[in-house]
Amino acid sequence: MAEVFISYARSSAGDAQRIAEALRALGYRVWRDDELPPHRSYADVIEERLQAAKAVVVLWSEEAAHSQWVRAEADIARQAGKLVQVSLGQIVPPLPFNQIQCVDLADWPGGGDHDWRKVLASLDALIGAEAPPPNAENGPRDLQAKPWLKSEPKRRAAPRLSIVVLPFANMSRDPDQEYFVDGITESLTTDLSRLRGSFVIARNTAFTFKNKPMDATAIGEALNVRYVLEGSLQRGSDRLRVNVQLIDVASGSHIWADRFDMPLADIFEMQDEIVTRLARALDVHLVAAEARRSQGAVDTDSMDFYYQGQAVVNQGFGPEAAVQARALFQKSLELDPNNVDALAALSQYNALAIALAFTTDGGDASFADAEAAAIRALELAPNHAVAHLALAQVYSFTDRVPQALAEYQRALDLDRNFAHAYAGFAAASMYGGQSEAAEPHILKAFRLSPHDYQGHLWCLIAGTAKLFLGEDAAAEAWFRRGIEINRAYPIHILYLAAALVGLGRLDEARATAKQALALNPRFSLKLVRSIRRSTNATYVAQLAQVLEKLKAAGIPEA
Repeated sequence: MAEVFISYARSSAGDAQRIAEALRALGYRVWRDDELPPHRSYADVIEERLQAAKAVVVLWSEEAAHSQWVRAEADIARQAGKLVQVSLGQIVPPLPFNQIQCVDLADWPGGGDHDWRKVLASLDALIGAEAPPPNAENGPRDLQAKPWLKSEPKRRAAPRLSIVVLPFANMSRDPDQEYFVDGITESLTTDLSRLRGSFVIARNTAFTFKNKPMDATAIGEALNVRYVLEGSLQRGSDRLRVNVQLIDVASGSHIWADRFDMPLADIFEMQDEIVTRLARALDVHLVAAEARRSQGAVDTDSMDFYYQGQAVVNQGFGPEAAVQARALFQKSLELDPNNVDALAALSQYNALAIALAFTTDGGDASFADAEAAAIRALELAPNHAVAHLALAQVYSFTDRVPQALAEYQRALDLDRNFAHAYAGFAAASMYGGQSEAAEPHILKAFRLSPHDYQGHLWCLIAGTAKLFLGEDAAAEAWFRRGIEINRAYPIHILYLAAALVGLGRLDEARATAKQALALNPRFSLKLVRSIRRSTNATYVAQLAQVLEKLKAAGIPEA
């Protein structure tokens, strides 16, 4: 009996045939309804094959989404925990299937590209590590004759960034809280599946391990994933405690663990905040783990260098990190010029490094290169949120504020929890003469990512916006917060001097200005003018007022 059942609508018969042939060539036993025997009823055969299959691959197309047959087959597979979803042409599966990860194979050229490997990893997890050798049911004789197909295939290595989120334990001893705990697990599974390059085991499979006393590493090995996330929630009278730990399946070691408390609030608000906070932290720690795995490996590929570059940035973005990360992203693109993640990252951090004067490459030409990389990334992946962010940054730094705001909004439409996009939106609003709009977006960014490596820059944005508005006490608070996060970053100290002048504390302002000049002797009024972001009349007038305060603090003209 076939292991893989393919469900599809008539209009996708060609795609179904191509996918079936590719799977058969790899040794899977595949069935689709072009093999219906003439002496049996359609419904009986479908039900028999559907029940016997270990995995059901549903090909979602516009027609399939409205097909009662396809939806019924998908629902049986969903309830059995053996559903593997494929989208043909950026189709979002209908409810309730849109809550489960779906791989887009609309432009699949054949072969082992990343999204196809996701499908294979799902099949391995559901069917088991050893796929049976081909026989008369699998494919033609010329394939059967090849010795590599007759032998038992080796277990495939676990995919990069592959993870299962095990059902969180309810430590409250209150069965009424079970729905809330399960909701955290489901939402976190969904959010992690949005991470570029991730492979996340579907919630149906993960929930088969609920309340079972199994070792986390054994579960990870059974599902052929690299990482296992387990956790617990305990609800008290007025607070909620969350415990999580991320486990490396190969070594059994804990990569990361965290515990935090939060006051009880609206159930959906709490759930959203917990999931967002955990997803952001996991993004950083999973990338770091993948970077460590690839260092020194003999078969390092494009994605390995991308992860290494991202790990450098996540440790703190400064002049040295900017140079190192750029070299790693460029190496990634040498190996694969169409690596969308590397293109977006190269654009994002090149533009940021130029804007923050971390590099000596010069302005306009390098911004043009960053813009070209972002546009190329969006040509390859129009819905890549980071690429939209990167393009927004270039627009923002090159006096194209309306275009910047539109791109930041597009990034947020694609990922409503994208903290960096909220911060970028705040900066662009300030450049557009709307400094009053900056702080709410920065507060949102901090709520989504409380310990972000760019947190000191977010403080700079909020503080500068307050400085522009003449709210010097609020500006001082933001600059001091930024200094606490990163004491080696002198621009906070420079602008703090201006805020102190506005507060009438002239002696303190001059002492602070001397401290800023000691850290960076290049600081001058001319330098501040040279990095003006916008020609907006309000912005220009507000910047002029800040320059007067800096002059009063003792910052030289040149």
